[in-house]
Amino acid sequence: MKIRNSLVFLFITFVYLFLIQFLYDFRDNVNYFSAFKAVQDAPTSAGSYIAYMKALGASEPILFILQYQFSSFLSYVAFNHLINFLLLIVIYLSVNKYFKKNLIAFVIILLFDYYLYRLTGELHRFKLSMLFFLLFFLYFENTKYKTFSILLSILSHFQIAVVYLVLVIKNIKITRFIKLRTIFNILFLIVAVCVFFALYYDHFLYKLRYYLLLAFPLSTFIIGILYLSYVTLFKD
Repeated sequence: MKIRNSLVFLFITFVYLFLIQFLYDFRDNVNYFSAFKAVQDAPTSAGSYIAYMKALGASEPILFILQYQFSSFLSYVAFNHLINFLLLIVIYLSVNKYFKKNLIAFVIILLFDYYLYRLTGELHRFKLSMLFFLLFFLYFENTKYKTFSILLSILSHFQIAVVYLVLVIKNIKITRFIKLRTIFNILFLIVAVCVFFALYYDHFLYKLRYYLLLAFPLSTFIIGILYLSYVTLFKD
């Protein structure tokens, strides 16, 4: 059964990757391709990173490190296929952990999930961040791997730090007697958040203005209603 499911997973994954490669010429991919070429053509590693930031308008280092390592022998399409394949493997492993009918759930996600379509098609920094975010849950019991996943996830896309912050706040328990260690952890968290926002204030301000001015189409609300209906009906 496991071998059959693995073969089916590989088949539909390769078909999916073949189909989405036609998206690599549009929208955000224009900037990502420019960054990829800039990394390829720059004579030094420092020059590569500067060219990468100018082309992409972002400074997250994980995508740059991967591009710097692989751009010498992989094309832009092959590089994205590699990262997408790794993401789909992690999604499949996550599905195996949380779903009983894992292959059916994976096929549904692959065929009908709009966010996966966007992640694999053009949101490449956020894709890496989500890859490590899923690894965080896969290795939740292992402190070493969990910490490593969090670090890589944030360095892939800084904005996901907000999600981890919410998880931390959610798990803080206010007791009658607050221990010194708890106070230290809270203060450290506050300082870390302040430093983070101070360093990337302009970036967050730009993103905030962008989202405030963004007009959501009717299709977004329809997809949202269908998604909530699916969650309510199937409870999976």
